[in-house]
Amino acid sequence: MYVSPNFKTKKALKDAVAARVKWDALSPEEQALRRAGQLMTVGAVMGEDSEPRPVDVYAPGLGTVPYNGRVSLEGPHYPAPHTWYAEGTMKDGKLVKVK
Repeated sequence: MYVSPNFKTKKALKDAVAARVKWDALSPEEQALRRAGQLMTVGAVMGEDSEPRPVDVYAPGLGTVPYNGRVSLEGPHYPAPHTWYAEGTMKDGKLVKVK
């Protein structure tokens, strides 16, 4: 299965998933304050406090992505040669862990 956006390295994928999981753990009020730029944190000053883009998992013509469970990931996308492979964990339709 592939992920979107098309990550060139597994480290970039892991970082993006970790950032999104951290964002999803925030309360809705804190997310709204961070979106509005009204919450002063070190991340806000460094420009790292914006909402991270979600990582989507898809299987192009190869079946369906499980709602909960493990998935095998590879990238970057075809036609580039695959340079990384990973195992991910899906929870409630979201990619929450990559190893």
